[in-house]
Amino acid sequence: MTLSFLTPLALLPLLALPLLWWIIRRRPPLPRAIPFPAMRFLTQQPGTPPPNRRPPWWLLLLRLGLLAGLILALAHPVLMPDEATPMQKDAKQPLAVIVDTGWAAAQNWEPMMKAARLMIEEAGRMNRPVALIPTGETVANLSAAPSALAALASLAPHPWPVARAPSLDALRRLNQPADKLNIAWLSDGLGTKDDLENFTKELGKLGALTIFSPAADDLPFRVETDENSLRVSRFVPGKATVVGTRGDTGLTASAAFGTGGRSVNIPLEPLAPVWRTTARLALEGQRHAAAVWLRSPRAQGKIVIAGQNPTTSDQPLLTDTYYLHKALAPHADIVFASLTELPLKGASIVILPDGPPPPPDAEKALETWVKQGGVLLRFAGPQLLGGLAPESDALLPVRLLPGDRHLGGNLTWENAQHLKAPSSASPLARLGTPPEDVTVLTQALAAPDTDLQKHTWLALADGTPIISAAPLERGWRILVHVPSMPGLVSADQESAAEAPVATNGAWSNFPLSGYFENFLRLLPELGSAGDTAISMEGTLIPFKLLDGFGTLVPADDKAKKAVRSEDAKALLPPGLYRSGGFIVPRNLGPEVKNHLPLSALGIASQPYADSAAALDLQPWLLGLALSMLLLDWSLLLLPLSWRFRKPATAVILLAALLHAPAFAAPKDEDAAAKTRLAYIITGDADVDTASERGLTGLSEILTLRTSFRPAPPAGVRLESDALAFYPLLYWPMLPGQQPLSSEALSKLRGYMRGGGMLLLDTKGETAGTLPLSGVKGAAPDALTALATVVGGLELGSLASLPENHTMRRSFYLLKTFSGRHTHPLLLVERENPRQNDGVSPVVIGSNDWAYAWAKDANVPHSQQEEAWRFGVNLVMYALTGNYKTDQIHLDTILRRLGRDEER
Repeated sequence: MTLSFLTPLALLPLLALPLLWWIIRRRPPLPRAIPFPAMRFLTQQPGTPPPNRRPPWWLLLLRLGLLAGLILALAHPVLMPDEATPMQKDAKQPLAVIVDTGWAAAQNWEPMMKAARLMIEEAGRMNRPVALIPTGETVANLSAAPSALAALASLAPHPWPVARAPSLDALRRLNQPADKLNIAWLSDGLGTKDDLENFTKELGKLGALTIFSPAADDLPFRVETDENSLRVSRFVPGKATVVGTRGDTGLTASAAFGTGGRSVNIPLEPLAPVWRTTARLALEGQRHAAAVWLRSPRAQGKIVIAGQNPTTSDQPLLTDTYYLHKALAPHADIVFASLTELPLKGASIVILPDGPPPPPDAEKALETWVKQGGVLLRFAGPQLLGGLAPESDALLPVRLLPGDRHLGGNLTWENAQHLKAPSSASPLARLGTPPEDVTVLTQALAAPDTDLQKHTWLALADGTPIISAAPLERGWRILVHVPSMPGLVSADQESAAEAPVATNGAWSNFPLSGYFENFLRLLPELGSAGDTAISMEGTLIPFKLLDGFGTLVPADDKAKKAVRSEDAKALLPPGLYRSGGFIVPRNLGPEVKNHLPLSALGIASQPYADSAAALDLQPWLLGLALSMLLLDWSLLLLPLSWRFRKPATAVILLAALLHAPAFAAPKDEDAAAKTRLAYIITGDADVDTASERGLTGLSEILTLRTSFRPAPPAGVRLESDALAFYPLLYWPMLPGQQPLSSEALSKLRGYMRGGGMLLLDTKGETAGTLPLSGVKGAAPDALTALATVVGGLELGSLASLPENHTMRRSFYLLKTFSGRHTHPLLLVERENPRQNDGVSPVVIGSNDWAYAWAKDANVPHSQQEEAWRFGVNLVMYALTGNYKTDQIHLDTILRRLGRDEER
């Protein structure tokens, strides 16, 4: 900590204190009353002069201390953190604060924002102009500290590498000489070698530079993956834990870096149940886009195969389901069933090996299921071709000709065919060129049609389809024109010039190839055919994108603009994109593998220290000086007669009482001086601790994201503490909650009538059993306690939160109200314009928000982000009421709601 004076010239009177000491010490004595009769004057000899009386040393020190305290207070001393001192080179020089906003900044966003806020507030105390420059901005202006703080609150990290060069242009446009400008660069600590060296060099030319960066242990990780493991890279040894989530289920796998190691592989086998069905794996404790690995979302259900489970067969290699099971088992949950008893409920893919067409009832059920978004994969063989109905089969993507097509036999002029590389418009183009050793001897031939090329995903060398597909409303119909059981080619075939001969009625060896396995793995990645974004034109269309903190969010209007696939890698952020009916992921981890820390390049920087804000000492010095003045006054009045002593004592006591709050304010007065959130003390230590930690986390989020700066939360007791000072009371309901006394109920009713808001949380007990028209019905456990409490509050009828309610848009536009749990029901009092401007005084839910609001909560980051957003909206609603219903906000809200509806 460093002591600085905002008005140092006011310290000059301190030099006069020694002179003042000397003057007081040499002060002449007070005049004395002496009798003066004339005769006595004539006869009496002149007496010796009285001794020169001096004040006692302790009184002299008291008065000099009083003057010194006043002088120091006028100089306005401030105790500042050490890390802020480099910015104090000249209190009159402008300050430029550059903030990195790339992917790596998200991991240390709170310390960076805190450091920036402290610097700007400090500059405000010094009346220094400030320029806040997020990296990537090309324009900057010097402004007062309040404007810079408002701009700082709106910043957020981006999910792509930071672009620092434009910030140099913004600095140059400030037109400040290098010897007059102080620059603070709040860096994320990472970048490419050329970028970091050039940026540091140019900043040094533009002003006095101080660089801040995270400590080595706080630098972010990045991830890459294959089908079997997740590769985690970082810059110092440590431990990495990967978390996969699916709904409310989470699985973890972890690994530790070796001594001096910078990368480690985490096996994905423990995460297999989740990895099959999730689009997102993330590193625990890492909150940025490079710590998230996306892949196409797997089917959110089982794969049903019509046929026998090959593991129960004595000869599994001779079953037509063996190769399907072999390819899909490591990556999906497989169910085997008969064709007439297919469990379609919960299924995402149904596979029909070669066999007769399904009976009418089963065919109708399958058609309905496909239209609702299912994927049906069929294999053509002699049984399917032999059972084709004269009319077109609705479950086939193309019309088939009767009979099969034989290639390479003694009675044909055609040779056996190999697979042709799929066109760029085909969804299978991402699999590359098929292997040359795949041979097709017999195929089911598609009837000529004008749309046949459009429905062909993979063809033989002569252009006839071997895999065809077509959408059916929201689902897909896919046909492989050969069976799922491979055929063999005769072993005596030695010359490639001779035509292969099919043995044992073989059709192809396609199911033996790795290409066949990769094709099957693509099936769960099919997007909804009912989405207009799906095309076969090779474009990438944003579906869901990662935000700066690594959370998947719907793509906005700007990102939805289609970009050609060859340009998408350079122009589009990480996320999930639609292309040719498939969901295509783009990950950030491989794109930043060449990043280095500042320390590796020898660039000196200061860490983001966890320090408190600057302490203003002026009020404390003024209070001390006033106390010393009162003490001096008391000592001065001691010699007075008794008739003057009582009024003087009363004046002194009154002044002391007025001055007392500057040193120690009672709880109620402190609550009135600072706005804060509060929770009701339940008596359960664990619950009360969770409430305090949750409201503390929410208060920090409010400080970072809004202009509201709440003080630390307070715990209150209904029976004894005043409630009127708190805009929001959080009350976790416990099963053993006792009925409130009449005094407590009266106090709560008065609190809500006066504009206070009560958040009742049953912490996991679903509120769905609570009658919307009242609370007189019986409810289990915590709901019983809730009904007991709410029943005495004399509320109006309760209702589920309406879609157009102000709370849904008081700060963010919300659709969910997640906490530790994700129950969708949220109850409020029906709007009554005659009371509190229609603002509901009570909100009732069951998602255990306090747990999720805590910074170290063990919940997925996306779910915690939703909880924080709900908390921010709730507090804004409690503070501003129905302010957001004003017409001034209507256009903006309608525009954003329109974008949400499009998404």
